[in-house]
Amino acid sequence: MAKAILVRRTDPEIQGLVMEALSRTQMPVTFCDWNYVEQLDETQLIIATPWYDSKGPRTAYSAVIDALQGAGIYEEIPLRRVYLKSPSDLLVKMMEREAQEAPDEGFLNLLHHKDGSYSVVFAPLTGLSGSGSPVPARHFSESDEAGQFLLNELHLSPRDVEKAFLEARQHRIGSIVTRLTESQLRRSGLAPPRTQSKTGNPPRRGMKSNGNGNGSGNSHRQSRGSHRTRRGGSV
Repeated sequence: MAKAILVRRTDPEIQGLVMEALSRTQMPVTFCDWNYVEQLDETQLIIATPWYDSKGPRTAYSAVIDALQGAGIYEEIPLRRVYLKSPSDLLVKMMEREAQEAPDEGFLNLLHHKDGSYSVVFAPLTGLSGSGSPVPARHFSESDEAGQFLLNELHLSPRDVEKAFLEARQHRIGSIVTRLTESQLRRSGLAPPRTQSKTGNPPRRGMKSNGNGNGSGNSHRQSRGSHRTRRGGSV
């Protein structure tokens, strides 16, 4: 019997796949982005959800696993690097403040599904209210619809769109590094209405964490520019 081929995914691909899978559930999410843990020399995907408090960690993790299995990507996601947190978690609060430094910068992910349909999600997911909402995403039944959305509504370059479609057809997901304003994201359905103020204390650098977000060991969230370099690696 032929062995299953292990797909090695980059961090942007992992985040895009997870967010798209969660977009098809009712699980509310207030934040989703990568955190670099210096002590372990690895990045960890931090997902904040009110379900962590209201339903408990076990139920929240079960919902994520069900979403990944339903999307057919469970075997491709390194779950040991996916951490669910309460929206009130100190690490989440720090990462949210740092994300506000570059709120429009991120990865636009185009996903190609087995039935020929497409989905678009924008990462990171930041600035949502404490109650959260399902991960925002756009779904299209065919490539022409997805292409028109990327070109006409988001005004991306034809070259970037063509490259993303090629990557998506070959590897399930293609990513475009881009800057989209908050109003663009809201109008396009890639972000819910913002209800949380951007004001707050300056971000604290060098917050300590042991990789499990519970306060021991060295950890920090890299800036978008430097983190983008690390995201080019695979797992």
